[in-house]
This record gives sequence, structure tokens and C-alpha cells, in this order.
Amino acid sequence: MIDLHTHLLPGVDDGSRTLETSVRVLERMAAEGVSAVACTPHLNASQVDEAPVEAHARLRAALQAAADESLRALGAEPVQLVAGFEVMLDRPGCELRGKGVSLGGSRAVLVEFPRHGLPSGATEELLRLRAGGMIPVVAHPERYRGVTVDTMHVWRDVGAVIQGDALECFGVPGPTHNAVGREQPAVTPLDCDPNSFMLPEWQGLLQLERAVFVGGFDGDRHDGDS
Repeated sequence: MIDLHTHLLPGVDDGSRTLETSVRVLERMAAEGVSAVACTPHLNASQVDEAPVEAHARLRAALQAAADESLRALGAEPVQLVAGFEVMLDRPGCELRGKGVSLGGSRAVLVEFPRHGLPSGATEELLRLRAGGMIPVVAHPERYRGVTVDTMHVWRDVGAVIQGDALECFGVPGPTHNAVGREQPAVTPLDCDPNSFMLPEWQGLLQLERAVFVGGFDGDRHDGDS
């Protein structure tokens, strides 16, 4: 399994606060068969030219070393950490290709929209990214006001991949802001099927989503983010 949406870099955003916490999560992921994890801290598209790619690479390397040591001691399989960001499309037209923000150096980039309301040009922005050679992976669309199942089908038609929260889409209470899951869970077009991934004592503290790749992802590398 590949986890392509996590907030595991310690102390970076609204995810894990400490290295020890992140290692504990990776131990549990390894136990459940996760073999690769994309670390995807938040980033605004309007700030992509100032993305802390190198600083995050150092944090990721430190986490990788600590996790490797812990997993070896447990006799568990290693979990590979790869680069990424969860890019808020806060301004249209931002160039994301070649900025070091894609998932594991592939052509896929994890993106999100503001939850309070979907921008009028959201579909056009996804189409622009796809036409430019990127593959937008839309994070948790069931949380955006104004998104319907039809919207998600349109996004897939223009070449986007849908990464939804399966628990919310099947009626489990969460930060849902639209009726996609509540009304039509059986026809919600998820390409990546995630579940909440939190130790019980961290409920409300960590915001970690385990996304299991099930199809539609073109992971070919390209020179821009290699």
C-alpha cells in the first residue's frame, strides 16, 4: 500500500508535533502493510516559489533514519518516505511543474481547494494543470462546499484523480461540508480510498489520512521534480 497524503513531518503544520509521534505512526503503518508514504505538508500555490523543499528534505531524512532504526528493532519491513506537498490552489495560474512539490517526483501533485466555497474556476484550474503535464490529485473533495458527485465525475473527466475520505463518504461523522457522502456514498467516484489513521489518544490532535492507491495514478517521473 502507498500512503500519498500525510502530515508526518514533525512540527511543520497541523500534523505530528514530534519525531517520536511520527515514528509511532510509521510503526503502525508498517504493521498494516504500508510500504511507501508521501509526506505532504500544506503549501499555498501562490507561495510555490518559496516552498521549503530543502528544509523539508532534511526533516524527512531525519524521520526516515529514526523510522528505519525503530522498524529494524521491531523486525518490521521498512517504510519509504518520499517528498510531496498538499497544495492549496489559492490563486489560479500558478506553475507547479518543476517546483519540487509533486508526489515522490512523479507528475502527480496533491491539491486542495478552500473548504468554505469552491472557486468558480476550479475545474478549469484542474484542466490547466493536466494540460501542463501534471496529474492533479484532489484531496478530500467531500469537504468542499458546493461539490457534488457530478462535480467529481467532471474532474475525473478532465484528468484529475479523486482522493476522498472513505469514512466520511460512507457516513462516518467528520469535517464534511457537502452532501456527497451523506446522500450518495455508493456512487462517490473515489480513485484513492483513505481512512482516518490516528492512534486513539491522538484523536483531535493529529490530522493524518491513510490513502491507499487503487487506480488512476500515473506515477511516471519527469525531470522537473526528479
